[in-house]
Amino acid sequence: MSSIETTFTFGTEVTFESLTIVPLLGTSSSEPDYDTLDAALARGTLHITEVSETGHVPEIKVLNEGQFPVLIIDGEELVGAKQNRTVNLSILIPATADVIVPVTCVEAGRWSHKSRSFAASSRTHFATGRAAKSAQVSESLLRSGIARADQSQVWNEIEQKSARLQARSATGAMGDIFERQANAVEAFVRGLRVVEHQVGAVFIVNGEPKGVDLFDSPQTFRSLMPKILRGYALDAIDRRPNPLPDVSSSTAHPGTKTVAEAFVRQVLDAPRNRFAAPGLGHTWRLFAPQVAGGALMANGNLVHLSAFRV
Repeated sequence: MSSIETTFTFGTEVTFESLTIVPLLGTSSSEPDYDTLDAALARGTLHITEVSETGHVPEIKVLNEGQFPVLIIDGEELVGAKQNRTVNLSILIPATADVIVPVTCVEAGRWSHKSRSFAASSRTHFATGRAAKSAQVSESLLRSGIARADQSQVWNEIEQKSARLQARSATGAMGDIFERQANAVEAFVRGLRVVEHQVGAVFIVNGEPKGVDLFDSPQTFRSLMPKILRGYALDAIDRRPNPLPDVSSSTAHPGTKTVAEAFVRQVLDAPRNRFAAPGLGHTWRLFAPQVAGGALMANGNLVHLSAFRV
């Protein structure tokens, strides 16, 4: 994946409270040849359900009746049906096809239909959970060829974050933590705007690089950035320094861009293995001591790279 670096440059960092974003700026403005999850659901051409009436926790069924593939990224949350889930890896659902998608439960205390179909939430899995799950999925693919996460560990991390952020939930739902912190989370979304030609970002919390997301199109990044950002914002809130920094004068730590560049270099140089992906293309999974993540490739091109410091 080292050739990926030729498709972007590093922009000027921007900070809100303890979260800094270093933009990745694309060298192409081409529009994607696929829909995002939200766009396809809004059009009514995508239908997401349990795999059967009885359901199966680590899998859901996605039916695409549209004329374009649909991109669903790792960590995107789907709500409703018998319990809320997050997607285990980035996938492209082919046009006019159905795919069984590997997922992980993020609502431990419910197994009953709230609705027949899933809807998309406005967020991804919080970033630390997304990172841990990404590493687990890679190890599972390497071990068994199945993109599974450690369900008990995922539930445990949600329970611990819920306790720290005082977000009680009758069903142990990750979504209730976001709802409890909604005002604080949305302040980050307002404070960290997407810039022109941006195709990705490095996310840095309290001066430490935590993750990177990179897409093949500015349009895709712009539409998905708020979801991804909410996941990092919840972690930044969870790790807020005391006292809080003055938001009106927040600045990045010295050498922030250098830190971002070094982290991206570590990601691009990480050992990796290729695996089949549900739907179109294939996934590269990263295997390095401090890096987890993967990249969805289709027709020889990067669609989405997500990687994390672990």
